[in-house]
Amino acid sequence: MQNIPRDEKKKRELFLDRLAHIFKTDRAFVEQFLYLNRTQSLRLNNVFPDSDNLKAELESEGIELQPIDWCPHAYTFFGNKRDITGSDYFRDGRVIVQNASSFIPPICLDPRPNDYILDMCAAPGSKTSHIAALCGNLGHIWVNEVSIERVRIMKEYFNQTGVSVEMIFNQAGQFLHETISRKFDRILLDAPCSSEGIIDFRKPNAMQYWSASTIKKHHELQLELMVSAVNLLSPQGTLVYSTCTFAPEENEEIIDFALKTYPNLMTVPIDIDLPNRVPALTSWQSTSFDPQVKNGLRIMPSPEMEGFFVCVMQFRS
Repeated sequence: MQNIPRDEKKKRELFLDRLAHIFKTDRAFVEQFLYLNRTQSLRLNNVFPDSDNLKAELESEGIELQPIDWCPHAYTFFGNKRDITGSDYFRDGRVIVQNASSFIPPICLDPRPNDYILDMCAAPGSKTSHIAALCGNLGHIWVNEVSIERVRIMKEYFNQTGVSVEMIFNQAGQFLHETISRKFDRILLDAPCSSEGIIDFRKPNAMQYWSASTIKKHHELQLELMVSAVNLLSPQGTLVYSTCTFAPEENEEIIDFALKTYPNLMTVPIDIDLPNRVPALTSWQSTSFDPQVKNGLRIMPSPEMEGFFVCVMQFRS
């Protein structure tokens, strides 16, 4: 039995009330997915030419793989995670372990060879590596990360995974449009967030870093990041906004702000068949959103996937 501190209990109660409201269901339903023991997923890094043989190699070592239908080269795997992370395949960057929800933003970005692509908040680099794989490692990929230490680690990761990156910036993402003079065909804004989608109630201090003030702080930063992203987007470009949180303040409210601030911006429906997808909210706490916000995609946590939010935007032609 968990020995949960009083402050943790109060936060859990408040969090459950919010989630029940967001997902329009009861507390018991949302509480169950906060105790999930998730299976692992991986992506075979097809930046390397021998990736077609990887599945057979892994299975020959007794690793059971189940294809993820909506993501090429991606699999759910069963067994001990260390069987993968302790292997030469992982150390050589040929196999990349990610939660399946993280596969969605690069797929939505739909990068093509020769595209100019910007990953605004790129560390640790796994989504960047996926973007590179999707465009055959032939895109002009520019990345940014505010932490110099994370930049160092990310450079090592790109070397490990064979990712070709053209430019690396180390600055606050909200000011990138003041530094970069060119426009981009594809921009991923995987924004810093309150990370509610990975909260695990099996941990006695699961809510340690969660608070209303944390949500507000991220909301304010996300608004600034969105302004920078839109200003860097080419007229025919695609912008993907994503978070691993449930808070409408960090998801639908950011998209609503973008649509109302930039009337020539529109959202695009996401055509990925997922059993645990739910519609984006049309309102929150008496505030109605622009009708286009409904094209955003919410991921309800499941045994395979963490909670997530994704929205695709383009300029009207």
